[in-house]
Amino acid sequence: AIHGEGALSSKTPSPWIAFGMDLATIGIGEFEEADLSDRGRDALIAARAMRARDREHLAEALSASHRQWMTIGLELDAAGLTEEEEAMLSTFGRDALAVVRVLHARDAPELLEVLESAPSSASRSEWINFGLALVESGLTEEEEDGLSSFARDAMIAARALRDRDELSLEEGGEAALSRPDRAWMEL
Repeated sequence: AIHGEGALSSKTPSPWIAFGMDLATIGIGEFEEADLSDRGRDALIAARAMRARDREHLAEALSASHRQWMTIGLELDAAGLTEEEEAMLSTFGRDALAVVRVLHARDAPELLEVLESAPSSASRSEWINFGLALVESGLTEEEEDGLSSFARDAMIAARALRDRDELSLEEGGEAALSRPDRAWMEL
């Protein structure tokens, strides 16, 4: 039996194990694995091993994960990050972006499932709203360094969109896209 964080007996696996389980389910191949970080590949290897041992719990854990990583990857892809901005992302952010790009190249149905379950309003994304609110709060570099990787990645995406005049903060603190035709929304 596997014990500790991310164990299959847990109702909600760690984000990395859930990410690995999703990757195992969508069939990421060896060539595509090369774009993942060491941590992403480790999560995939662990998930494959878990899957071989206990398929029932794998499916249960996947339904609990809600593929939040894919939504983040889509947002990062839509932000049109430069290579320098991508390099600043967390390992998780870079992996989510890499996998979404693989799914785009495949025209994968998994991507459409996430898009169909996304909020219907093109004017907001909670994650982008969060990032933009942090950017607009005037945090110092030291304060930003103290944030989680989730928050720093949201700030990178929000800054990229804002700097390209594609995002502004509306009254009430919600992000509004000045160009609502983001590429991933057209799938």
